[in-house]
Amino acid sequence: MLFNFVVSDRDDERLFGVKATITIKVASSIRHTSDEWEGWKSTENHLYCPRLRASPVTNPVLHNGLLYLLAQDGKLVVYNPCRPDEGFEILNKPNGFGFKCEDSYLVESNKGELMVVLIGRRGKVVHVVKLNDQTMEWEEVESLQGQTIFTGSLTTMMKRSKFKWMQNMIFLPRFYKWPETVHVDLVARDGELAFVPKLPFCADTYLETCGTNIWSYELAYGAATKEYWGTERADYSIWVDFGDN
Repeated sequence: MLFNFVVSDRDDERLFGVKATITIKVASSIRHTSDEWEGWKSTENHLYCPRLRASPVTNPVLHNGLLYLLAQDGKLVVYNPCRPDEGFEILNKPNGFGFKCEDSYLVESNKGELMVVLIGRRGKVVHVVKLNDQTMEWEEVESLQGQTIFTGSLTTMMKRSKFKWMQNMIFLPRFYKWPETVHVDLVARDGELAFVPKLPFCADTYLETCGTNIWSYELAYGAATKEYWGTERADYSIWVDFGDN
């Protein structure tokens, strides 16, 4: 079974597979006590939604037990796993962001808020909005309160960084003057695998790479390091969270 997205719940006990091309389909799989996953159970909901954004900007998010997809101009499409036969529903609110953007990325903050990062043309302007659950309208966020957002791929996440220069920053996997070949080690931590650049690459270029070579935007001051001109997009990239250490 092919999906555009696969989302896990917080306990990593249930998976949701979503196909979001014209007809929206969702399937789920549950982990058994033996750590084996059951087969996908599909709920087909032939909901035609021409305004739904195409991959990868419709990344679904689990929020308050519901599965949300972001539609064009800020509308939300929601699926309730407790009522699988009802399928996805387009909500009447929110109606829109109020901002024009080229890309938008949905994320649940570490405070349990549903948020969207809006990237303007070539990254020149970035807005962050959060959903007011009472009025069901998007509200602009002026500060990340010292936190950091990693987005621009199939994984968008919000973390609190101990590094001051990373606070209130938004990072996308777009690189300036990135070397054609980077030698790496494959390391494992907390059940996750990651590529770590070998020395001397990491020692010689780490500060320069993190400070200027990866595209970033400081929300508190409304300033990007540079526009997208001259960047290389890291296709198939994904952010990996190794925890708080």
